[in-house]
Amino acid sequence: MPGAKDFWIGVTDNDWFSNLARSGTREVNFWRPSPTAFRALKPGGLFLFKLHAPIHMIVGGGFFTTSLQLTVRQAWDWFGADNGCGGLDDLLRRLGGPASRQITCILLGDVFYFPKERWIHAPPSFHPNLQVGRGYMLAEEPGLVQMVRSQLREEAEPDAPAALDALRRGQPRVVLPRLGQGLFRGLVAAAYDHRCAITGERAMPVLEAAHIRPWATGGANALENGLLLRSDLHRLFDTGYLTVDPDRRVLLVSRRLHTQFHNGHEYLRLDGAPLAAPARGYPAASHENLLYHRDNVFVA
Repeated sequence: MPGAKDFWIGVTDNDWFSNLARSGTREVNFWRPSPTAFRALKPGGLFLFKLHAPIHMIVGGGFFTTSLQLTVRQAWDWFGADNGCGGLDDLLRRLGGPASRQITCILLGDVFYFPKERWIHAPPSFHPNLQVGRGYMLAEEPGLVQMVRSQLREEAEPDAPAALDALRRGQPRVVLPRLGQGLFRGLVAAAYDHRCAITGERAMPVLEAAHIRPWATGGANALENGLLLRSDLHRLFDTGYLTVDPDRRVLLVSRRLHTQFHNGHEYLRLDGAPLAAPARGYPAASHENLLYHRDNVFVA
């Protein structure tokens, strides 16, 4: 990602941080009220939380996964309390405007929270009047990253110090944060460029992240196990009326849609439709997961 920084200090309010710290959630939506893309970090980059003035302290952080634009209602439906709010009404009150308003969702994983006695002073280079945040290269503030790393070692966070070690050596963090359900949804949406992998539909309110191998049978929250599908196709996929041929990467539609429901012509017309590939840099659905779905979920 050209022009990306090594780490970012984002400004937030005490209520947002306190709500999340109490729950201890490991993934959060660091939302912004305007629908502008966040390109300051590469996936896996360090994102630190600084409270609004007059509290010039760094209080926690996480690791960047992706960013996307959603409506306020979608953000609540996808991430719930991980938005740092008590409910949709609370989120609407903070943002203003209707539930259909688009916002930017910056999705962070492996999130950590410092106890108050271990908050870190923001560096002098971070101007108190900054309202959004600022990106840094490691050489600008190497001591800050080292303090964060030391704090996390004291808090016995095994993964984050390894990521910070890689940052300190000038190496990219190649492993994304662990994906919970919210981050899985966001990353699948980004990987398929916000389009249904079968029809190309781009209306986000009807697009959903589908597990290929079901979660209940050991399917992981991983891109290799995800597809972005229109909501009706998602339901048919989960119930076995649709699958993807693991070798030809085309849609297979069960004839039972017609024999059981005396309809389904719209879906039968999709039989043989090619599965879209994810955007460059994202892994495709694995042959193993597609084979599992065809052999264990699909009702031929």
